[in-house]
Amino acid sequence: MRLIALTTALLGLAACGTETGNPELDMFSAARSSQPDAVGIEEEASTLRIDGAWVAFGDIRVVQSAACDGPGGAEADIDGPWVADLLGGPPQLLSVPDDEYCRVRVPMDAVRAPLPSGTPAQLEDASVFVEGQLADGTPFELVSRREPELDVRSRTAPFLLSDSQQALVLAFDMAVWLDGVDLSEGELDGSMLRIDEGNNDTLLEAVEDNIERSLELYEDSTGQGVVADGDTPLATSG
Repeated sequence: MRLIALTTALLGLAACGTETGNPELDMFSAARSSQPDAVGIEEEASTLRIDGAWVAFGDIRVVQSAACDGPGGAEADIDGPWVADLLGGPPQLLSVPDDEYCRVRVPMDAVRAPLPSGTPAQLEDASVFVEGQLADGTPFELVSRREPELDVRSRTAPFLLSDSQQALVLAFDMAVWLDGVDLSEGELDGSMLRIDEGNNDTLLEAVEDNIERSLELYEDSTGQGVVADGDTPLATSG
């Protein structure tokens, strides 16, 4: 499984309401593909290649397990907004109380002008921008303005966040984004396939629906900001 660690385009990621001595973990956000033969990331694939992917986030909330089982329990906020380049860069620092957690709420928020440095112009007033090529070499661009809150939950026992961990990875599965979506059916704008409001709306809505079930949280078992073969997610969306 190939996964590329990313950077956020905004600095100053911080948790609200935490105290000195909380564990500090590297937090990666990244694109991966569970089906690399169908959807490749920066490499040749039999069907489609992703060359760039950016996602804009609002305030992320990490929820302690007590709050999932009933009243009480703390919730730590990570201040946004920030832009994640899913195809490369260093992590940001995550500081939360050493405890067990059951979910992470990850809102996707459209980027407002002025854009952070390094942010593609296509991301203005949008939450997602993806560019790539179809198998026949046709370039495509996808822009989404939808602002869902992704709910990443533990499906079994709560997961522990502590200073014994090296890092965490929020991983978007790009193969899930395109599950059941045939971009080759889209109508071209000249030589470009554009998928946005007003262009190939049916394809856009299908991808947007898929995004909401594509995010997973992993412990970084290698210390390199990647998901290794055999890694099991701590929490999943959908």
